[in-house]
Amino acid sequence: TGLRAWLMSTCDVQVSAVPGAFTETNQDMVLLTLTRQPRAPRRITIFGRELSAAEIEATPNRSWRVSDDLARYFTGATVGDKLIASSGMTIGNNELFLRPIQAGGLIYEPYDFAFADEPITVAKEIARARLGKVSPRRLQRVALQEARGDTEKIVVWRQLARPHAITLPHPDYCYYNKAVAAIVYHPPEWVIFWRNDGEYVYTFKKTGNWYLHGVGGQKYFGREGLTWSLIAPRLYPRYLPPGYVLDTGAPCAFLRDGVAADELYFILGWALTDLCSRILKEVLNHTRNIQSKDFERLPYPVWVDAARKQQAIAAVKELVLAAQAGRRLTFEDADVRALNQLFCWPENDSQPMLPRPNAHHQLGLL
Repeated sequence: TGLRAWLMSTCDVQVSAVPGAFTETNQDMVLLTLTRQPRAPRRITIFGRELSAAEIEATPNRSWRVSDDLARYFTGATVGDKLIASSGMTIGNNELFLRPIQAGGLIYEPYDFAFADEPITVAKEIARARLGKVSPRRLQRVALQEARGDTEKIVVWRQLARPHAITLPHPDYCYYNKAVAAIVYHPPEWVIFWRNDGEYVYTFKKTGNWYLHGVGGQKYFGREGLTWSLIAPRLYPRYLPPGYVLDTGAPCAFLRDGVAADELYFILGWALTDLCSRILKEVLNHTRNIQSKDFERLPYPVWVDAARKQQAIAAVKELVLAAQAGRRLTFEDADVRALNQLFCWPENDSQPMLPRPNAHHQLGLL
């Protein structure tokens, strides 16, 4: 975003096909021609089509992929005005802490967990550090701790001769939100060992390698929200009930303070539409990696009038209840596809927005 903004403030930009053919790579390639230009506005030409600078600047990521028919949706209001999105955490050892939920709400625990004290050493500090590099001040402090014989608390475990059968819910376990290719709502499939509000997991991460020390999304653990699969060809949004610990593979979004509760269902309905995924993939992020910021940058549907908004909220609530009752919904279901009509631009009520043929091949690098 920053680079595109700087180029637009400095140069005329032309993106065109690379002349000739390449056998060394099958990656998409383009030719970027920059001409320093003092006048404003500068010209942005993509494969022979000149884009409107105003339309580009209306998109939160200064997209050069915006098309005439999608530019109107970028009014300045975004989903991020209503929801704050976050990734989840990386555990570092899923097999150790995660348990699949079996029929009848049973899990089988194969380990017995405990805490122990382990000597602090410089060697371990270096082994945990990124690229094995530790600041001199940190090394000096750890060396002093080692000389004093200081210890740190670690997690230890032993394999049980026979796994314990445990019926959920149970105070030592919490539902864990892993990515699934499902929409609207999906019942929990996993729990995480969460005794003492996650003390064992947090201690394991704290005493592990450098990349485990942070806890992504921690302040949102347990909150009601929306979630989707991080890696997917389109949005697979679903309602997230309260009470879950969050996984890095399934980003989530939560209502900002003071935002009405029904906005969660309205935005879930919007995220289920073909138009929303088209905007996401053609304008905001063409990759399969749907990050938290991509979701926040989606335009908020201000073009939907109050009557249609209430209709959409009611429809999504019914879908969530149906899914919680056991119905497995897909994008092909009529009541899911009906949301396309509720969120389309008013003048196109009878023409839901559909992806243009081969649109994703036209600007693969922008």
